[in-house]
Amino acid sequence: MSAYCRLHPAVLFCTFSAVLLCTVFSAHPLVRGLSLLGALCFAAFERGILKTGLRCLPFCLLLTIVNPLFVHEGVTVLFWAFGAPFTLEALLYGAAQSVSLLAVLLWCAVYLRVLPEEKWLYLFGKRCPRLVLTLCMALRFVPLLLARLREADSAQTALGLQASATRSGRVRGKLRVLSAVLSLSLESAMDTALSMQARGYALRGRTRAAVFRFTVRDAVALSLTGLLCAAVLALGTSGGHAYSFYPRAAALFPDAQSVWMCAAFGILALWPAAYEGWKLAVWKFCVSKT
Repeated sequence: MSAYCRLHPAVLFCTFSAVLLCTVFSAHPLVRGLSLLGALCFAAFERGILKTGLRCLPFCLLLTIVNPLFVHEGVTVLFWAFGAPFTLEALLYGAAQSVSLLAVLLWCAVYLRVLPEEKWLYLFGKRCPRLVLTLCMALRFVPLLLARLREADSAQTALGLQASATRSGRVRGKLRVLSAVLSLSLESAMDTALSMQARGYALRGRTRAAVFRFTVRDAVALSLTGLLCAAVLALGTSGGHAYSFYPRAAALFPDAQSVWMCAAFGILALWPAAYEGWKLAVWKFCVSKT
């Protein structure tokens, strides 16, 4: 993701926000499928994110299967389970919800990878500095806490303090480690806040260095995102996002507006992966010529 990460943070924020909002608020199953496809194509450049999506796949499959067991609406009965109908429409609805959930999880993972804390501070540090600092510290808190927990647990095990034979003793040892790590994390958060206050953070008139430059490439990418987002909103508000699974699953493309809306959203969701792939192909072509 090195090529796409070089774009301006405003472009990255607008693109991912548009894709996430359309994925969450659109009821059209093809929009959700295109969002998942775009997330998978983009996550293919980062193995860690792709593994995260694969870990969530069993939960999504479980959600797809469980939904018809509790929702019995629909006219197409596949079979009877526990005295209730297992309908095709309920199964399709559960699959659509699972696809939407998996797409949102993958996009959020990509979002955190592409927009780290320093880009958040650059975008919103001047407008709402305290809120952004709290969010950045919270995003950093979870992985840092897990790393400290592993280190403290390894140290306690090496000292022989976790070798209690009883289960209650082991539980008390784990709770002791958790209490110590939480105390250390809270003290670190207080030190960070005092350090930022001493440096003049959130003061009026505070200046900052323009680390990120808005270039012509960023202007073209932001214009493309804006046009595609406007097209999706314009076509979606006139009925393109509407879709019904009950009592019978509706047609995917009842009119031309749905076709153009899905096409615009498909370009919006896939162009980050296409940009990254194109830059990677150009790089490999240049390396092969040397």
